[in-house]
Amino acid sequence: MTPRRHCRRCLRASPSGRRKLLLTDRRWLLAFGAETAGWLMYVAALRLAPLSLVQAVAASGVAVLALNTQARLSSSSAVSRSTRSVPKPARFRPAAAN
Repeated sequence: MTPRRHCRRCLRASPSGRRKLLLTDRRWLLAFGAETAGWLMYVAALRLAPLSLVQAVAASGVAVLALNTQARLSSSSAVSRSTRSVPKPARFRPAAAN
């Protein structure tokens, strides 16, 4: 089933029908389970370490995930040509001191 058809079915379904569609979708269940496991690990980390340390480690994990995703997408043939042709932003150059 294509994602577009799935979304159209969700929009037409009643709230109980939407719930049934989600609870029978393996990808959604897997993602929800991963999110729940991550939240439980975060709570466990908060019991073991101060909030400032847990937040810093979580933020660095998000950064690593973003870099990994970027590397995979840039090497993948699935990236469209329009995405590859977007120019990189210009670097900031401070004005010369007087």
